Amino acid sequence: MTSAHKTVQSNKMCSRQGFTLLEIIITLAIISLLMGSAFFAFSSDTSSRLAETEGQIEATATTALRRSASLGRPHYAIIRHDAIWVTELLDESADLSRIEPSAEISLVKIPAEITLSCKREDNDWVQLTERSDPIVWVFARSGICEVFSFMLEDENGSSYEMTVNPITGNFIDQNEDSIK
Repeated sequence: MTSAHKTVQSNKMCSRQGFTLLEIIITLAIISLLMGSAFFAFSSDTSSRLAETEGQIEATATTALRRSASLGRPHYAIIRHDAIWVTELLDESADLSRIEPSAEISLVKIPAEITLSCKREDNDWVQLTERSDPIVWVFARSGICEVFSFMLEDENGSSYEMTVNPITGNFIDQNEDSIK
């Protein structure tokens, strides 16, 4: 009788060495929830970077427009693939691709994962790259700028397109639903 009792106990010990199916399913469910939330956190982060960069560009345009009107002097925004900054003085003979961005008036750094494209009123879109020549955007002393459009696009294909109002410097959203 003692040997039969020992056999039953050892069988119970052997059957409890692994995980049950329920434990495995619960573990997989928790792991998949964590992975899913990390994916959504990352994708919403890039959308917020697009919106944040859009806001910084709008603030820069508004600042340049107001400064040029209040000081009675033209201002210039230098637009490159990695930054947009405003300056009062522009040496037209200078190589703008070699000038370092300055935060003297306003500076927007474009995140590496965002592609910046620009277009003037009646021209085609120009995607800015490291090899592109910088674009000069003029803010007249009268407080009016030329009509200019920007398109920001991230590596996931989400994009945001906006056109600057030449009188206020604020953006006129071309497609408010464009951030996916």
